[in-house]
Amino acid sequence: MLLDADDKLAAASEEIKRLNAVVNVLTQRNAGLMEKANEAIKAAKRWQKKHDALAKKVAT
Repeated sequence: MLLDADDKLAAASEEIKRLNAVVNVLTQRNAGLMEKANEAIKAAKRWQKKHDALAKKVAT
């Protein structure tokens, strides 16, 4: 009975370690994707500003 509890505890501990590793990988991946998204937003804003300036210049 006690050995079963130890085995279950060891298995649960290993699963926790595995899941923590998965969380770390996903957290890093999410950070990378957020960085790319922020860069894309900045680029879109720059191009929008250029477009607006050109549209204003053409309209006058």
